[in-house]
Amino acid sequence: MKILYDGQIFSIQQYGGISRYFCELVRSNISHTIQTRIFAPFSVNNYLTQINNKNLSLNKRKLPLFRGSHHIYRNLSRLALTLYADLNKYDLIHETYYHRSTLCRFKGKIVTTVHDMTHEMFPHFFSNKDCTSELKYASIKRSDHVICISENTKKDVVKIFNIDPDRISVVYHGYNQPIFIDSSMKYNSPRPYILYVGNRSGYKNFLNLFKAYVSSPMLLRDYMIICFGGGDFNKDEKNLFREHDLSSSNIAYTKGDDKTLNLLYHNASVFIYPSFYEGFGIPLLEAMSSRCPVACSNTGSFPEVGGDAVAYFDPQSVSSIMHTLVNILDNSIYRDDLINKGVNRLNYFSWNQTTNETLSIYSKLF
Repeated sequence: MKILYDGQIFSIQQYGGISRYFCELVRSNISHTIQTRIFAPFSVNNYLTQINNKNLSLNKRKLPLFRGSHHIYRNLSRLALTLYADLNKYDLIHETYYHRSTLCRFKGKIVTTVHDMTHEMFPHFFSNKDCTSELKYASIKRSDHVICISENTKKDVVKIFNIDPDRISVVYHGYNQPIFIDSSMKYNSPRPYILYVGNRSGYKNFLNLFKAYVSSPMLLRDYMIICFGGGDFNKDEKNLFREHDLSSSNIAYTKGDDKTLNLLYHNASVFIYPSFYEGFGIPLLEAMSSRCPVACSNTGSFPEVGGDAVAYFDPQSVSSIMHTLVNILDNSIYRDDLINKGVNRLNYFSWNQTTNETLSIYSKLF
């Protein structure tokens, strides 16, 4: 059986959970009983360049970004895919993102992965011009099978799109083992820190985290917030920090590669994920694997992924966020208990397991 992954997401994402997911699917296909390959000739993605086996990916070049590049590269990928899939006679295409129609003249099976239902659950956080939900629904309707990355995501797909649950399988994500960090290596910060990772806008709920931080004299005095990734602080954020007389010793932004992120997890006093909704939440597992205690929202898929290894809070409540952070940071016994439970929780997730379950789904379609 020959499986092809199209280049859509790799023309859009330099980094990100979706592109990492597809790279891990082909990289973890150890048995090679099913041939899998990524076809992304117009890629801007960093993960893809790390796949050394040419049998798994035809692309080792990362193209430059410029205004409109995502649209151009995606359309070029679609044209190239039509020729490539016809010539190489693949049995199944696992589409890497949502599209209105099948990306090429293809008579085989189609599989789509739904990563979350954020656009449907929180439409007010997105532009009226954002058509992700429409494209997602079209992709689901024409697919032979749908993979959801959590039971919660499946529940939302069935409820919102009225999809037959028998057409959907749940396959959890894995996580990447942390790059080795010597225990003596320290992240150079002016004080102990609360770690926040990723985009800060809209449903990610960074604003309520900020409000929780400034509402606690203890947090303001003894800790800072370090934000990794998601772009530099914007004008509104900087104005907000100035209004509260905060300096870079209170809140700071940094960026870097996976090694930098691992170092941040390793040295953080706590990792916090205040999002209103996520389809899965790989950063929870990344933090646990670095023995970093985790605090996160009690909504969406978080309880499903975190189990009893996470300190939960109500993301709508500033007070709940603040008290959860203080409880972790002010109680070393509780903190160590979360760390130990987090290490045990990791036994439920691996990319090899993700890949084996996905390959099994492919096989059942024939």
